[in-house]
Amino acid sequence: MCARQRAEPGGFLPFGSTIDADTLGWLTEGEPDAWPLIVRPRHAPQGPRLAGGLVDTLVAWLRGRDLGEGFPGLDPDDDPLEFAAFLPADSAARRRSVT
Repeated sequence: MCARQRAEPGGFLPFGSTIDADTLGWLTEGEPDAWPLIVRPRHAPQGPRLAGGLVDTLVAWLRGRDLGEGFPGLDPDDDPLEFAAFLPADSAARRRSVT
């Protein structure tokens, strides 16, 4: 998304996608802090608004909750944190200054 892209009232503001090319974004209705999350599935009609905000939705997904059409579930063998790397902010800054 271009930094100059603007959300039109009542539009869709995408910010991410799934591995299956479904798009996750906000429905730009009302005040920005109240914009609901929606998924635009690649091969299905528009699904309902997702319950909760972005953080709540991602935590629910990581806990294995089914979030509906267009939001892929985890396979039983998936470990969503397997590839996550958490570095303290100061070590990340040091790494950037060295490279």
